[in-house]
Amino acid sequence: MLRSAHLSICLANLSLFVLAACSSPVVEQMPSNAVPQAVTVVPLDFPADEDVRKLVPEQGLSNASCGLNGEAGIEAEILERVNRLRAEGRLCGATYYAAVPTVTWNLKLQNASYHHALEMARANLISHVSIDSRELRNRVRQAGYAFSRVSENVAAGQSNVEKVISSWEKSPAHCAALMDPRLEEIGAACIHK
Repeated sequence: MLRSAHLSICLANLSLFVLAACSSPVVEQMPSNAVPQAVTVVPLDFPADEDVRKLVPEQGLSNASCGLNGEAGIEAEILERVNRLRAEGRLCGATYYAAVPTVTWNLKLQNASYHHALEMARANLISHVSIDSRELRNRVRQAGYAFSRVSENVAAGQSNVEKVISSWEKSPAHCAALMDPRLEEIGAACIHK
């Protein structure tokens, strides 16, 4: 089930980040002799229910949609393009993915995407790991999103959503993430520096 996909576009410092997840909780089985690992969760500096689309951009950075598509932002275009790919089926590298159900937008995934895209833009880098070493699962949980599976795509250097989705479609791993039938929701954010 795709719960979120967040896009972070970086174009000459424009960052687009997409996150996808599914919401059904899964209990992971540990071998009886396994030692549980401690997980440190760093508190977020934003409320999990905030709407990043309403935030005033900090100086030198764009809003959560990179100023693309006016007031409508990037949500509708991302949903339309990703859902079109999912509806058609796709060859991702050497693996063919049949058509899969569409995804819906999730604000918590968008918020997680926004804060990661913002961090990447501030640091002028693109990464799946945050500056403070938080991985995707930690960032999404901190945004208040419950999931059993989560995936993300990040991009930099493209000038619009169409080019980002096209680049992901050409990358076997990114394409496979977009076509994962277990993912049901998506969230994305784009920051331009």
